Amino acid sequence: MNELIALTKYPVKNVLSKLLKDKTTGKNIIYATDAYSDYGCQASDEMNAEKLGSFSMISIQPRVLKDMAEQSERTRSKAEVFTPIWIVKKMNDLIFYDNWENFVKLRILEITCGEAPFLVTRYDTTTGELIPLPERVGILDRKLQAIPTENADTWLEWAYKAYQNTYGYEFQGDNLLIARSNLLITFCDYLQEYFQRSATDEELNALTNIIVRNIWQMDGLQNTVPLGAMGEDFHQFSLFDDEPVDLDADDCKIYDWRKKKPLLFRDLKEGNNTMKFDFVIGNP
Repeated sequence: MNELIALTKYPVKNVLSKLLKDKTTGKNIIYATDAYSDYGCQASDEMNAEKLGSFSMISIQPRVLKDMAEQSERTRSKAEVFTPIWIVKKMNDLIFYDNWENFVKLRILEITCGEAPFLVTRYDTTTGELIPLPERVGILDRKLQAIPTENADTWLEWAYKAYQNTYGYEFQGDNLLIARSNLLITFCDYLQEYFQRSATDEELNALTNIIVRNIWQMDGLQNTVPLGAMGEDFHQFSLFDDEPVDLDADDCKIYDWRKKKPLLFRDLKEGNNTMKFDFVIGNP
């Protein structure tokens, strides 16, 4: 089975250093897992492109390509599970809209998103097989499929809007990088299919800026960057958990593309901001 995330190939290679950025801290995202300790990488270490280049090909890959022992360990220690495509379809089918423009502008959040299966379905999470574009059922897939393709410039403009209105957060750095890469590759897949061309560096950079703002690293219990002030006490809970907060950690920032300004996710969650999500989805 071929690798599903190729860090050394187009398009990920072109913007890898940017895909690793954390807009809250101004630094890079961290591993937030001990899975890479054999490479000398601790949970609190920042991820960087040079170090990732020394990993084996299978290291930064979706769950389905990891051996069973590692899958079991990640399930036990991080409650990490795969989401079958039929569950994704069934839940995404519940998202309603009246026309394609309003659909594209729906604000969607996938909580504890892992590899972002509810947003994009590039591959079957149970087999690792790539899914043909017309059969993909991620909510971002459906947004891109809904945009008329008669005019390439119009499609591109609305594709950016689709990404600007699609959000997700994840605790572990490797999963977050996979999720961001999946969103990037998905854009390139549709651009190639609809207009028979590759994305330019300018387009990749513009899209990556959206992705790294909207798909961010966060401890879902604390609303802060992982391990901000908690040492080895890992947490990942849903948007709706109500637990004490450590105010010494960095509160996570997201971006309101309509008002063109950053805001604290905590303020949005607590209703202290006018920005709202139309739908919140995730693994039940």
